[in-house]
Amino acid sequence: MLSGLVCPGVGQIYNGQWAKGVATLTGVLAGLGYLFYGIWKGFSAYFAMMNAITDPTFVTTPPTPGLSGWLFRGVLIGGGPAITLWVWSAWDAHRVALRRGGGGAATRPSASTLPLR
Repeated sequence: MLSGLVCPGVGQIYNGQWAKGVATLTGVLAGLGYLFYGIWKGFSAYFAMMNAITDPTFVTTPPTPGLSGWLFRGVLIGGGPAITLWVWSAWDAHRVALRRGGGGAATRPSASTLPLR
């Protein structure tokens, strides 16, 4: 499970679910890419607007969604689903490892399951 928290999809690959692991990693990277694209576009629009306000000779293109619009799009379309998929990936890898008896801390017997002598 720890590997799935560090890099999404690695837990699935470790469990032998290659397609699910690669799809998860691709989905998270695409979502984070769109998040950073939205941040970049938002701040670019903000600085273009500030240049237009301070420099009367500055010619701008027609208005585009400003800082808040692009940030909202980036978080809503990219960041939220990417983080949700990342957390689900770690949970799913842990669940599959437990179901398969994958060893590690997840399947160690607790004190209540040890036989009494």
